[in-house]
Amino acid sequence: MKLSARSEDGQEHCLILEVKRLGADSTIGLVTLKGRLSYHFASQVRNCFLSMIDEGVKRAIVDLSELTYVDMSGLGVFISLRKKMGQPFNDGRVTLVCTDENILKVFQVTGLERVFAISQNLEDATEDMG
Repeated sequence: MKLSARSEDGQEHCLILEVKRLGADSTIGLVTLKGRLSYHFASQVRNCFLSMIDEGVKRAIVDLSELTYVDMSGLGVFISLRKKMGQPFNDGRVTLVCTDENILKVFQVTGLERVFAISQNLEDATEDMG
């Protein structure tokens, strides 16, 4: 799904959101985000995560390897996902796949690298989900 919005200065912002189910029992959700995750798209991405959980996803992998920007609203989406996944009857596992140094720095500065498992590639993240 391609999301787009225009900011006050007329600049167009785009985010591509892809959702898949993994695992023999389809309880692992894989969400791939490509582009810029800003306040323009935070509520739509949050709703996607909540729908995924309502549909039975117990663990999540969020692939940020093609994400070029994240703001505080975007970080809030990940925190909401982590809180929801940590509720009873959920395994609570959320793994982020991220290689972009700038985005990794945002997670380090905010201390969120201690909250989320962060993998360098999708294969490692998938293996960690077992």
